[in-house]
Amino acid sequence: MSKNLIYLASFVLVLGLMVDVQAAVLNWTGAGADDLWSTPENWSSGTVPTAGDKARIQAVPGARIVNEGAVALDSWIGHTESGELTMDGGTWTTSSFTVVARNANGEGTLNLIRGTITAGGVLHGGHTGAV
Repeated sequence: MSKNLIYLASFVLVLGLMVDVQAAVLNWTGAGADDLWSTPENWSSGTVPTAGDKARIQAVPGARIVNEGAVALDSWIGHTESGELTMDGGTWTTSSFTVVARNANGEGTLNLIRGTITAGGVLHGGHTGAV
């Protein structure tokens, strides 16, 4: 077997593995002892969202960010139900987009008291729902 054929087969194998990787959807449950984004027990997966995860908050009161390092691939606040996110310090970064009030029956509230939001893509407010 030639070197080029081995390289091509290896490339196709690695590419196939990359295509199967999908972002996890983490839903806010608020089941932890507090309302902090950084508490793993507050998320459906039992883990805090990473830069490769999709964060969904459909609860009032919802998550509260007070320290550095809150991240997600994208975030939806009030997708099909009411949702709320409060920032009272710290940083929140999404590399794709953030939507507040996604669908017609979704209501979203983003309370920015202090802190920094970095939306890598678009920050939608009232996409098709009520803000």
